Parts: sequence; structure tokens; C-alpha cells
Amino acid sequence: MKTSIFSIKSVIMCAILVMATFCGTSAYAEGADNYVVNKVGNTQFVYSTDATGMYLTPKFKYVYSNPAKNIEVKTALYWSVNSENWIPDYEVTTEVNQGLKTMTYARWDSMLQTYGNTERMVYQLDNNNQPTTCQYMQWDKSSKAWAVK
Repeated sequence: MKTSIFSIKSVIMCAILVMATFCGTSAYAEGADNYVVNKVGNTQFVYSTDATGMYLTPKFKYVYSNPAKNIEVKTALYWSVNSENWIPDYEVTTEVNQGLKTMTYARWDSMLQTYGNTERMVYQLDNNNQPTTCQYMQWDKSSKAWAVK
């Protein structure tokens, strides 16, 4: 009697695994968002595509600036479908000075129409500009100063 390398059970199990793999991938691809990034000068635009891939909808806008040699500012805005304009979201300021890197995160306050300093991270850097320690701070409105947390 001849024995077969493939049993009926193993063939069925392989077929089920193959189907599960391809069906799972298709379901994931249908739900995934597709984004298109366009960089113009110091501004980066992020768009989402519709199901056909033919139409773009603005999502985010990032504006990069360097007000000083050691300071970089990233301003993030999001697209409002209702008002059809860019709304400020947050701003991250990165400053590098002798052995220190300071990142300040500020959220947009729509009531005051300004950015509020809310969080700050101060990194101690080694000779290779790699962080060795980190200090987290929050803005204390009552004392109007940074408080270590």
C-alpha cells in the first residue's frame, strides 16, 4: 500500500490557513486609511484619500520654522470641514543648548486665541548628543513658572 505525503486533513488545514490569511489581509486593507504627504517649502500637508483614491481631503498641516540658530518650532494645524479652514492644534518648540535639549509642548487655547505652555521635557545630552536624563515639567498657572513633576 502506498502512503501519501499529504493527508486529506493536512490539505484542508493548509487551504483554511491560506484563505484566512488572504481574507484577513483584504479586510484590513479595506479599513486602512491612505494618506498623501506633500511638502512645500517649510510646510508639510497631509491629505487622506477616499475609497477610490481619486479625491484628497486635507487633514493636517505642519509648519516648520527656525526663529534662531538653536531653536526649531513645529506648528500643527488640522483642517475643519465645517469652516473650511486650518485650525491651530499644538506647537512644539525644540531648543538645543550646551548639553541640554528642551522640548516645549503647547496646546492651542481657542478661548484665549493663543498657545498655552503646558508641558516641557528637558534632556541632558552626552558628548554624542544622546539623552542621558530627562526631566518633565508642567506650567503652573498660579505661580507662572515651570513645576517639576
